[in-house]
Amino acid sequence: MAAIWLGIGFWKFKKQSILIQAAAGGVGWAATQIAKSVGNVMIFGTASLSKHDHIKENGVTHAIDYQNCDFGRSFKDFP
Repeated sequence: MAAIWLGIGFWKFKKQSILIQAAAGGVGWAATQIAKSVGNVMIFGTASLSKHDHIKENGVTHAIDYQNCDFGRSFKDFP
């Protein structure tokens, strides 16, 4: 969690987006809540397709199916 708080300080100077791996898990769920608290942050989250609705309800802006997609490229190529 310390890494997440450290990252929040840098968002003021960089693109305001974050990639949260395993967004449906406990730590991913908490990381999404922290990212939402920053405001004006585009949140990308990886999860299996069956959990996309679940993570979007928690605040993930863009759900990525890690099983069928190169999520690093999806995050990087997003405008």
